[in-house]
Amino acid sequence: MIPARDFIDYLIDGKMQPWGEKFWLDAAVYCVTGVVAGYASWTSMEGKYKDALRERGIAVAEINPSRPFEP
Repeated sequence: MIPARDFIDYLIDGKMQPWGEKFWLDAAVYCVTGVVAGYASWTSMEGKYKDALRERGIAVAEINPSRPFEP
């Protein structure tokens, strides 16, 4: 995203500052946005997966580290 945005800025403004303040701001914004979008996507798909298991009558494994393992 950062190189693409820098290229678009270059086409619009005619100048490019690859390691300027804008680069680091974009890097921080895209990093945080990526983590949030990844977590939201993971959570959504995990919910769909558990719903699909329930529809088929398959037990959903819940991890509870405080409970001892019972084979």
